[in-house]
Amino acid sequence: MFAFIESALVFLAGLLVRLALMALVVAVFAIPILFALKAWGGFTALRRRAHGVVEVAGLPWRSGLRYARSHTWLAGTGDAVRVGLDGLAQRLLGEVRQVVLPPLGLEVHEGEVVAALGIDGRRAPIVSPISGRVTAVNEKLRSDPSRTSRDPYLSGWLYSVAPVDRRWEELPSGAPARQWFRGEAERLHRLLEGHLGLAAADGGEFLLPPASSLPDAEWLAAVEAFLKPATTG
Repeated sequence: MFAFIESALVFLAGLLVRLALMALVVAVFAIPILFALKAWGGFTALRRRAHGVVEVAGLPWRSGLRYARSHTWLAGTGDAVRVGLDGLAQRLLGEVRQVVLPPLGLEVHEGEVVAALGIDGRRAPIVSPISGRVTAVNEKLRSDPSRTSRDPYLSGWLYSVAPVDRRWEELPSGAPARQWFRGEAERLHRLLEGHLGLAAADGGEFLLPPASSLPDAEWLAAVEAFLKPATTG
């Protein structure tokens, strides 16, 4: 009996030693990875802050840009104006899985659909905030559409336009744009909380992507209200 107990204790001790060694090996490999992920997250946050991306009403907003009512931003000179989605459009759409961009040379008109994004089996039309000719598109989005979701103000831009006039320079920027964006963010929060209840938000973060959570009618209404307003600019 004593020999059996002694053997069992030796076996358990050996098992505990093996488990401890395994945990040590996992920690040795996992800790550097965790530190690397944390460092990358910190680098990304610093990069965004360096480019003027801050949080407004729980959504990312970038200074130094001009904003259209279709929740697109514009930046550039009179000869080349880059267009992208703002942080509210990013939050409304969630993870973008497909991007349809306009062809080079296309003549686009303010307020007309010029691109489309595929999200969870649905497609969101993107209207142009400016009239002109398409001079460039973000080719990286074709292989990595999620850039539009992850980094809408920087690497997730959509296309560039040679404008027909300078009317786009009248769009709000700076403090007026920030104030407008705050009001729009609060309007989006109210709309989603009204439709989704407790599933809509938790401390400013939506637990479920609106594109996959809203019924068809409510989703179309949200897209019309925020991405295809009756008037732009």
